[in-house]
Amino acid sequence: MGMYHNFQSSSKKQVYTLDPYERRLVAFLSDLGVTCDEFVDLAKTNPAAVEKMIINYVLKEKHRLEQGSIATSTISNKLKPIKLLLEMNDAIGLNWKKIKRLLPSARRFALDRIPAIEKIYKITEHSDVRGKALTLVLDFSSCFLPSKTPKTQPRISRNSRAKA
Repeated sequence: MGMYHNFQSSSKKQVYTLDPYERRLVAFLSDLGVTCDEFVDLAKTNPAAVEKMIINYVLKEKHRLEQGSIATSTISNKLKPIKLLLEMNDAIGLNWKKIKRLLPSARRFALDRIPAIEKIYKITEHSDVRGKALTLVLDFSSCFLPSKTPKTQPRISRNSRAKA
């Protein structure tokens, strides 16, 4: 219980962060079939074996990524509680650089795009009065536009929107 207590009492993690960390750690340990104390003891006595376990886990998660069942950043998020557990219990013999190099690079941008005029019409057509007002305010205030609008992007005038 002492090993897990060190993980749980890490001052950096807030209550809302601790719950997902615990779930991910429990999933990892149950996947290996070991307890928390056994895992930390093994990491202290045989870091190479634990490193191999973590690498196999990362490769299995990469396979799930290729199947499309998880997102790219999920894999690194699953490693964070494992690393925290080992750091809080002074199991420092693992080569985390080597493990991190196996991770796929995460997408650093959103897949947002500017809605087309037809889409705005459709939104206002199927919305109640509050939804129409919100959509039109956001569009008129240029919240839907990037900082530099391409000249090919058609804009509709205020008069044509009044009909919507």
